[in-house]
Amino acid sequence: MEKFNIVMIVIIMCAALLAFVVLYNLAKINISERTREIATLKVLGFKDKQIKKIYVMQNNWITYVSIIVGLPLGYFMTDYIFK
Repeated sequence: MEKFNIVMIVIIMCAALLAFVVLYNLAKINISERTREIATLKVLGFKDKQIKKIYVMQNNWITYVSIIVGLPLGYFMTDYIFK
C-alpha cells in the first residue's frame, strides 16, 4: 500500500505539471495571436505594463468563471458516472 501511495503522488504531481505547462502555452499562444490588438493599444498610447495588465486581468476572469462553472459541473458529472 505504501508503494501505491508513492505512485499516486507521482501521478498527481505529473498531472499538475502538465496542467501548468498547458495553461502557460495557451497564455503564450493567446498573446502571440493578439499582436494586432497589442499594436493598436500601443498606438493609442498604452504602455507595455498597462497592456500586460489588461491581458492578465482577462485571463484571470476567464479562470475565475471556469472555476465557478467547472467545479460544480465536475462534481455532478463525477457523481452521475459513479452512480
